[in-house]
Amino acid sequence: MSASPVVLVALWAGDRPASSFLPTLASLPRGTTMVVGARDRAPLPDEMSVDVVRAGTVARFLAAVGERHNGPIVLVGEPVLFPADPWERALPLLDDPRVGTVSFLSNSSIWSQYHGDLGPAHWAVYGHDHRSITARLRGRTTGADRATMLFAHGGAVLVGRSVIDLVGDDLQHLGVASGGFPGFLADLSMCARRRGLLDLLDATTYVAQPLDLGAVGDGLVGDADREELIGRHPFAREILRLNPEPHAPVTLALQVARMKVMGIRVVIDGSRLGPFETGTQVGVVALVKAFAARDDIEWVAVTLPGAWPAYAPELAQVPKVRAIAPGAVPDPIADVFCRPYQADATFTVAAARTMARRVVLNMLDLIAYQIGAYFPSAETWWEYRAVARTTAVAADGVATISHDVAEMMALERIDVEPSRVFPVPFGTDHLTGDEPGDAPIELVSAGVADRPFLLCLGTNFAHKNRDVAVRAHAELRRRGHEIVLVLAGPSVPFGSSRVAEARTMLRASDDVYVLPDVPTAARNWLLRHTAAVLYPTSAEGFGLVPYEAAMFGSPCVFVPFGPLSEIAGTTIGTATDWSAEAIADAAETMLADPQLVRRQIEELRAAGTRHTWAATAATFTDAFFSVLARSPVGPPAVPA
Repeated sequence: MSASPVVLVALWAGDRPASSFLPTLASLPRGTTMVVGARDRAPLPDEMSVDVVRAGTVARFLAAVGERHNGPIVLVGEPVLFPADPWERALPLLDDPRVGTVSFLSNSSIWSQYHGDLGPAHWAVYGHDHRSITARLRGRTTGADRATMLFAHGGAVLVGRSVIDLVGDDLQHLGVASGGFPGFLADLSMCARRRGLLDLLDATTYVAQPLDLGAVGDGLVGDADREELIGRHPFAREILRLNPEPHAPVTLALQVARMKVMGIRVVIDGSRLGPFETGTQVGVVALVKAFAARDDIEWVAVTLPGAWPAYAPELAQVPKVRAIAPGAVPDPIADVFCRPYQADATFTVAAARTMARRVVLNMLDLIAYQIGAYFPSAETWWEYRAVARTTAVAADGVATISHDVAEMMALERIDVEPSRVFPVPFGTDHLTGDEPGDAPIELVSAGVADRPFLLCLGTNFAHKNRDVAVRAHAELRRRGHEIVLVLAGPSVPFGSSRVAEARTMLRASDDVYVLPDVPTAARNWLLRHTAAVLYPTSAEGFGLVPYEAAMFGSPCVFVPFGPLSEIAGTTIGTATDWSAEAIADAAETMLADPQLVRRQIEELRAAGTRHTWAATAATFTDAFFSVLARSPVGPPAVPA
């Protein structure tokens, strides 16, 4: 590996008091090779015990420096402060000889002023300086860490040797009549661009110009200088009007830089936060809490159709969380709109784009996509499938609740670009097992609350196979086990297992109790007191029930397919297949072996330590940064 090239810092004082550059010198790494440029008789402070080049213009100064130094040059034209290791990320960009200049993020740069988010007041208000900002910018790698620019700008610019070589003898004649530094940089870049060279932005390094070192330059080229440059470079007319393309690389880089420092602004679709608490509501509430706990999330707005539900009143007290009306546009505009569950006909990506710069959907499963029985008609199912496909393709990113769902999307040819698909497993630690519980009134009234029971928890969708649980219970009764079965969960209008359940119960209906959707406290009590949970589901995107049961100290009988084996790994006590006999065999083993029960609970809880809601929010945040670092899918509905 070759040694890094020696960087020469060429500081052009120009018409500024040279003393205003003393903080610049103090901020440079020790041992920096440096030369100062000054006009013919401009005095220099005694502290500037460095080489001095007398020159009438910045162009002649750079030409003279280029003759004496054969490596990259950091040209400084404003009093700025450098962070530690200021060239660490910029120098490797010059490994490509086509790169002519590298600019830095700065509060004195033209594009920072144009986009507003990176202006000097912004950083001062939030208490950051050039060192802490750079640390945050470098703390996360994204696709927007470097970007092409239309010309170099800022108080300090890294100039590659290719510029000196190709511009050559014309170098000393560049610049504008006013002698302004921004005009010179623009002229230098445009001459180099004629030769095919590129101007890049290092979006991981922040170079600051303190307010007390003089008025912070806005990086703008003055009117007279602009007309002079346009006469020399006609292609520069739109560039110098600050009229960038909507999603120019530098625009995306600046937006991502702001998010790295301040955090991402997120809108969560909370339209499903109704009165009943199922896995969907558990996931939304846990995700909002986990986002709010992250320092790279600035705020979380939840679209709420009414008041906060009874199972999530604490969200109203979280400082970063706010409730907004469905469809309301937050101010300022959000960075990401996240719908953490399936899209349906009530949702459009276009509407979400009015609220945020990017849209990320969550694909929890493809069960309804694949099972037409859950719809009132074939036409309704076909419409659902079309909505699922078109919204997924139109979104900027699709998060899947497991790798298995991502694979199922590919199997069904839902053609989302693979780089925009992000497996984001849900957490399993939203319950501790210490939550309060109350016995369901139905069991108390029937006088069976104190008897041992098996629990089958979940809706009566056919794929949940509650009828298999009823038949397994009948088999256990046949084998002599005096145990109750509780079926707890809401009913669905189409595609239920109610006929199959009724057929089995008519044949062997002893001690089977069907409860409607139970309150949270009753659900907790059932999970805590059951002898075992029967979970014979054969289609899931993730499957929370085994982990929730384990948190309450109860075992679970399930078939380890797809996402259940992906998340839980190899778990003892599971069933070999979905036959009633296999489910009964696994349950009987659990009922007879407390040590086996303890081992399974430990294994499932261990899976929970790997899959936490904090990890879910972190993976989601990585996905957000990924989509924000690239152009959106389709035309934007909000300003870039």
